[in-house]
Amino acid sequence: MPCSRAIHERGALPRNPTAQELATFYADYGVSSERFLAALADPKVDAQMKHAADTARVWDLEGTPALVVAGRYRVLGRDFEDMLRIADWLVARERQVAAKP
Repeated sequence: MPCSRAIHERGALPRNPTAQELATFYADYGVSSERFLAALADPKVDAQMKHAADTARVWDLEGTPALVVAGRYRVLGRDFEDMLRIADWLVARERQVAAKP
């Protein structure tokens, strides 16, 4: 079973997994637990993870799907299709603004 199906369909990971739970999960997909934990402990990875968490807090992103366009707009909609429609419109608008001399 592909990793994404295990996560999204089977719920194979807890909501907020520990580093060890993640390492054990990915070991089933050929990733060495030791290498995974070493990569996770890397200062650059740690900085990126903190930045992602801070960004999610600032934008009040509670889960997926969550869309932010151009670092300016958090997209809300009635459903996912509505979110995509709104995101497409915002992207087109940002492209128009960027194309102006």
